[in-house]
Amino acid sequence: MAITALPNPPSRSDPANFPERADAFMAALPVFAQEANLLQGQINDAAQAAGENSAAAEGSAQDAANSRSQAGQKAAEAVAAADGAAQKALEAASSAALAAEWATKTGAPVEGGEFSAKHFAQLAAQGMGLPVFSPTNIPNADVGPIFVPNQGGMEWRNGRYVVQRADHGQCRLIYISPTELCLIPFGGDGLVINGRQYRIPAAGTSITTASTTAATVYYFYAKSDSAGGVVVEPRIAATNPHSRHSDGVEILTGNPDYTLVGWASTTSTNTFMYTTTDRRVMSWFNRRQRHAREIGGPSTTLSNSSVQLTSGVIISCWAGEEINFAATGEVHTTSSTLSTGIYLSVRVGAAALEYGNWGYSVEPNGTQRASSVVDTFVAPSDGTHALAPYGFTNTASAPAVFRQTLVATAMI
Repeated sequence: MAITALPNPPSRSDPANFPERADAFMAALPVFAQEANLLQGQINDAAQAAGENSAAAEGSAQDAANSRSQAGQKAAEAVAAADGAAQKALEAASSAALAAEWATKTGAPVEGGEFSAKHFAQLAAQGMGLPVFSPTNIPNADVGPIFVPNQGGMEWRNGRYVVQRADHGQCRLIYISPTELCLIPFGGDGLVINGRQYRIPAAGTSITTASTTAATVYYFYAKSDSAGGVVVEPRIAATNPHSRHSDGVEILTGNPDYTLVGWASTTSTNTFMYTTTDRRVMSWFNRRQRHAREIGGPSTTLSNSSVQLTSGVIISCWAGEEINFAATGEVHTTSSTLSTGIYLSVRVGAAALEYGNWGYSVEPNGTQRASSVVDTFVAPSDGTHALAPYGFTNTASAPAVFRQTLVATAMI
């Protein structure tokens, strides 16, 4: 029985016709398999017939022994028939094996550098027809677009293979305790490090004060460990700045093996600080609006120049982003007879940038008046910013009393 020839298989060298050839090739396989199975049945029948012929030949040879004149001729015919049948059986078995390889063989060519239909179907399912490489065997030279499990499609760029479509920034650096921070998954678990896809474990990746020193400002960078996982390493901020890489990922300047994930500063006792009045931990990804708040008790002053009324708050902010703040409450004078000017303001940082300088004349019975200073400050650099309420009075004989709540808010 003749077997219908398979159409041309798909080839990466002809990407324009790859889908049509793949469809045609896969569509032809059922008929091919059916014909091969029929051929196998015929071959089995032929092999059985050959066995029967061989048995008959042996009987003829026995008969020929009784008739010497006929024995030689019969024996020769039987041997020839047996040899022919054996050869046909071998050829049929070889054809059947080759047909099975064309249908199922993967990982190597079947014949003449061509691969089986199953091989191409597997490639199409995994990588849209791209050659497949393991994560530990990514080529070091450009062989065109490739597919890597756990990475997806990859392309050659700037001397190495990088992922084409990646999950990135699906994490958040958070405060756990005075001795621990943790990079946790958020909205997924993907992070790109030097063009490769990495996954953050469900339990997160911890950073402890065992790797930090007291009174130091750090950037925290994620990098790959030797097993292909993610670790987070603190780097002293003053000597390890961050910048935008060519692929859009924020990295340790000059070293794309380190992806920025956050910032924190340690206290004089080498602890992390994240309280309602002092927030010194920031995440680069998935920032949340957080506030630092101080409720101040009565603060009294006779000063006719600005003095700090309370300890104030400390809040972190990334460069170029805003800190919104408000000091609200009430003020009054202790005098029941003098009209006194009372002034309230908020200062940001050691440079004493002052906002508000609000004042009014109090009625001569010391009536309490509502007061507020509300404004926005744009952070000039990454890091902490101290805010505190200031006030003064224009009459030294009539102390001014301030009772304020200071709130500062930033995306950290």
